[in-house]
Amino acid sequence: MQVRAFRSGEEFLNALQDSPAADCSVIDIQMPGMSGLEVQETLRRSGRNIPVIFITAHYEAEIEGLAMKSGAIGFLRKPFSDEALVGLIRKALETRGKTGPDRGARND
Repeated sequence: MQVRAFRSGEEFLNALQDSPAADCSVIDIQMPGMSGLEVQETLRRSGRNIPVIFITAHYEAEIEGLAMKSGAIGFLRKPFSDEALVGLIRKALETRGKTGPDRGARND
């Protein structure tokens, strides 16, 4: 998997303007600037169908409900296992048709 990290939601959204769309995004609920839910809403309004996985250290059932209702693939509470994250990434890639013998998530 190719991974890129961004310091903020705004930086991520700006990067999408200059490069191909991401196949999946892992977004923290609480970040500097825009919240994860605001990033998700901006993606939705722009017509970008990028699967979103949320992570958080400050769990609130109401926030999880909003995220999932808005189309998130999953919601992980920190600390979470590598397997849980990779499983959700695989699920996100499957929704985009990106997994298979030569594409997407692999165990190399």
